[in-house]
Order: sequence, then C-alpha cells, then structure tokens
Amino acid sequence: MKKVLISLSILLLSSAVNAGWKTGNTLKAQCDSTSVSEAMFCMGYIVGAVEVMESLKYVCTPAGVTQGQLRDIFVKFVNSNPEKAHKDADLLILDSMTASFPCPKKK
Repeated sequence: MKKVLISLSILLLSSAVNAGWKTGNTLKAQCDSTSVSEAMFCMGYIVGAVEVMESLKYVCTPAGVTQGQLRDIFVKFVNSNPEKAHKDADLLILDSMTASFPCPKKK
C-alpha cells in the first residue's frame, strides 16, 4: 500500500509539473467514454488521486463510498463548473472531493 501511495504521489506531482497533461476536459471525456479501457483509466485515476488525498488528510471519505460515486462526484463537479474544466484534473478532483468529503476541523 505504501508503494502505491508513493507512486500515486509521484504521478500527481509529475502531472502538476507537466501542466496540461491531464485536464478536467480530457479526464471527463474518458469517464464518459463507451470504451472500457478509457472508462477504467478514468476510474483508476480518480480513485488513485483520492487515496493520495486521503493519506494526506485533504479529504475524508466515509466508509461505504464506492468508486462509482467518486467518479460521479468528479463528473458532476466538472459539468457544474465548465469554466474550470480546462484546469488540471488532479486539482479538479481535489476541489470536487473536498467539497463533498471535507475533513473535520481540528480544534
């Protein structure tokens, strides 16, 4: 699990360095695709990003949330915010998940 998180962290950091590599538009297109491989890439990208965000305590997904729900939250966010769809996909995933699953504030 630790190797997976490190790998995903590197992936997210490299996508930030390589700005524009995966935008909200391109990831949403893969999520909406009828191609099984495209749809699976979308799901894996979102789930991997959310796992990294959880490990860093940026988001706190409750037990029972499905991978499909995570995808649906991202897609709904991009559909509701078309003016942001050109931004990096990982940032849009962060925005959509923190809006849906914020971590409790520490006192």
